[in-house]
Amino acid sequence: MVKIISKIINIILCIIFPISAYIALFSPMMFDAPGSTEDIFVWFLFILVSTFPLVILISVVTSFKMLKLEEGNRKALVFSLLPNINIILFFLTIWLLKWKSS
Repeated sequence: MVKIISKIINIILCIIFPISAYIALFSPMMFDAPGSTEDIFVWFLFILVSTFPLVILISVVTSFKMLKLEEGNRKALVFSLLPNINIILFFLTIWLLKWKSS
């Protein structure tokens, strides 16, 4: 069951990968507003968005390698869920930016 869930998550991540790579190309546009280069939250958001495709790529490749091992099913699931850390930190940073500006 863990193996199937990990494969489904990896397929979804493979679908998301080209979209996230395209979005990462435009992440420098976050610094267009005056004074945005001095905001630490904007920098953190930039790092999260620009590294998300790399995290997906590492997650999928490592997860598929772990699935080939006999006892690597749980590790494969953990690596499949790795991009969720980026997603959670992304929304937390957006919330902090809104909280700071209000």
